[in-house]
Amino acid sequence: MYLFLSFVDRQHLNRLVESSRPKETCGFLLGRAENEGFVVLKIIPATNTLNSATAFEISPSDVLKAFEEADKVGLDVIGIYHSHPAPPEPSAIDLHYMKINPMVWLIISMVDGSMAAYYSSGKYFEKLKILP
Repeated sequence: MYLFLSFVDRQHLNRLVESSRPKETCGFLLGRAENEGFVVLKIIPATNTLNSATAFEISPSDVLKAFEEADKVGLDVIGIYHSHPAPPEPSAIDLHYMKINPMVWLIISMVDGSMAAYYSSGKYFEKLKILP
């Protein structure tokens, strides 16, 4: 499976990470599911209510705003993104929430801007290839 994330969107995400440093940044990925993957078409930043360098939490009002925006523009909320102060690998907390929030999880390293995407169906967990 794959996650299509344009160069422009990658740059946008890296700017969001830089602007929130040293705190974790977070938000939503809007787009569409395709046969073998997902296509990101819009990024919706959210506020990290924990204001933490090692964890994030999105407020219910930001969750609602993301779903309302997706509905307004005819897209789906396909995932969540957040940054890590280390390599872009899921933490134990991420793995727990991936099980109860089945969608794409995009993690961006604050160290070097590298990204990794994961998909959880709630039953299985898979690393996605990021395209292009």
